[in-house]
Amino acid sequence: MARDLPGLLKQHQHELRDEYPWIWLYELEVPSTPKTRYRITNYPSAIEFGTNTSGEPLIYSPYPVTHGEITQTRKGDLPTIRVTIANAAREIGLAIDEYEGMVGSRAVVRLVNLETIDEPTAQIRWDADVKRVSVRAEMVTFELSAFNVYRSKFPRWRYMTQHCNFRYGGPECGYLIPAAPGNTIGTGFDFCPKQFSACEDRGADELARAVDVRHPMRYGGFRGMPGS
Repeated sequence: MARDLPGLLKQHQHELRDEYPWIWLYELEVPSTPKTRYRITNYPSAIEFGTNTSGEPLIYSPYPVTHGEITQTRKGDLPTIRVTIANAAREIGLAIDEYEGMVGSRAVVRLVNLETIDEPTAQIRWDADVKRVSVRAEMVTFELSAFNVYRSKFPRWRYMTQHCNFRYGGPECGYLIPAAPGNTIGTGFDFCPKQFSACEDRGADELARAVDVRHPMRYGGFRGMPGS
């Protein structure tokens, strides 16, 4: 049986929640040519989270938005969630009219914490499709269904012992490639053969350059498997 927190701990819990709140981020794809995306947040100020292909930060604009719980039916339908957005500026409503209700458009719902807002991998992500849209004078309600798994490519990973799966220098790898690498320990490397021994060399390089030592702990292979 759950017990109430003592007064001091409860106060600390509220302070921690106020200092590092959880923030909802919503991304909705508009099927224009080329495709564009609305990015909004329920936080009172703009939020930068993630980057585009050019390395520029993605900005989520503050907007009055609420959503309900994830619901399921007994018919085996995909889980759905309703997201309601204020339509005071009529911009979203106009986009819905122009693109035939935007049914089938892609959407992403993310939950992030303000403390780890600089870490793109620190998120709870829910991919969805627009299933149904309801437009009223002051609000727009999107009914989102879980993303259809049959569109996904499987398997996502190839499970190998002697080869790393991660993109070199990417968020999972975490290796900081210097501006002018000399491809020696202490000067940095601009490539990686994806072998564990190379991952150890990059860890030694991180130590020599006095940066965070992340390797070989972040090796993306599965060395515990019996074979490749």
